[in-house]
Order: sequence, then structure tokens, then C-alpha cells
Amino acid sequence: MNTINNTSHKYKNIIDIIEKNKKFLMKELKNESKSTYNFSYPYLLNYFDRIKKDSTSQWLICGSSMVYSWMPTILNFNFEQGRIDHATNSLKEIKKLVNNKPFDFNRPELPLLLNPIVTVINNSIVGVSKFLHFSYPEIFPIWDSRVERAFSGKPNNYHQVKSIKNYIQYSKSIHKVVDEKKNDWIANELFNDSNNNLSPIRKIESMLFLLGKNTNKQK
Repeated sequence: MNTINNTSHKYKNIIDIIEKNKKFLMKELKNESKSTYNFSYPYLLNYFDRIKKDSTSQWLICGSSMVYSWMPTILNFNFEQGRIDHATNSLKEIKKLVNNKPFDFNRPELPLLLNPIVTVINNSIVGVSKFLHFSYPEIFPIWDSRVERAFSGKPNNYHQVKSIKNYIQYSKSIHKVVDEKKNDWIANELFNDSNNNLSPIRKIESMLFLLGKNTNKQK
């Protein structure tokens, strides 16, 4: 299985793709402001802010059920004996890592912590990325086939989208873009005042999502 393995190259690609398509993005972002995703986004953030203070199993089960309203598939939990406990233990460890700032995507245990959660939540890193994003919007970006298409610049590959390693690599690249370009065009040029509540992570991912529906825009 091929994995994305050049963070520097990919993060520069993200910047180039967005800067080359500013006019397209300005138009699309204006249209997207009326979408169901944008409407429901702050409500889901508020919900997660409350629920992650409850029991970890409540957070895991109810939270993942909520984010699947943003998914085209039905959620199927893998609740075989021990699976839920394993996933909640992993989620507790991720919470510790988040609280121990700054969060480091290079930690070798991260793939091992994500895997049990992916196993429980539909065996989908896409679903887990949404769950983690709404739990920690400043840290975890959303990942799906359209984002992957924009990020890689290639037609979708099922194995690429399903790869935990690729999600981690993508997350590192997104954070590198934020570090490189914060308070520049990300916040001030492409998003209006009504979007100021969005994290830089969410803004970049939103732009990739829009670019991913039209691969011709990435040349």
C-alpha cells in the first residue's frame, strides 16, 4: 500500500492549490455558507463540548452517532466483546495527549491509539476524523475522499482514504500550513467575519473539500 510520505512537499502543495484557486474558492465558500454542513457545524461543536465531559463511552457512542449525519453511509458499531472498552481506553489516552500541549502527530503510539477507535466506528478513519474534529477542532482535521483527492492531486484510491498513516500525514501537513500562513490569507482573505469562529484547521480542510469536487481546479 502506498502512503503519503513527504510532509514538506504536500504542505506546500496545499498552499499552492489554494492560492491558485482563490477566485473559485471565494465563490464556492459564499455558496457553501448556506449549506447544511455550515448550519449544523456550530451546533455539533457545542454538543461535543458538553458530551466529552460525560463518560468516555457516552462520548464515543453518542458522538460518533451524531457525526454520521455528515456521512453518506449508515453507522455500524463493532461492539464485539472488549472492542468498546479498548476504544474508550484509547480515547482516554488521546485526551491525555491533547491536554498535554502541544499535541504531537509524530508520536509513535498515535496509530495504535487510533486503530481501536476506527475498528469500533464503522472501521472508518473518515468517520473517526469527524468525531475527533468535533471533539478537538483546533487539532484534528476532517478527512474524506474529496479532501484526499485535493490533498494528493490524484484520483481517489480506496486504500489511501482508509489509511490511518495517511490521515496522520495529512494532519501534519495541515498544521504545517497553519504554522506557515496563520493570520494571513486563511483567516482574512477567503473567509468573511461570519466564519471567524472556525478554527484555521477547519478553514483549510473546508477549502480542500471544495477543491476536491473538481480536480481540474488543482492544476
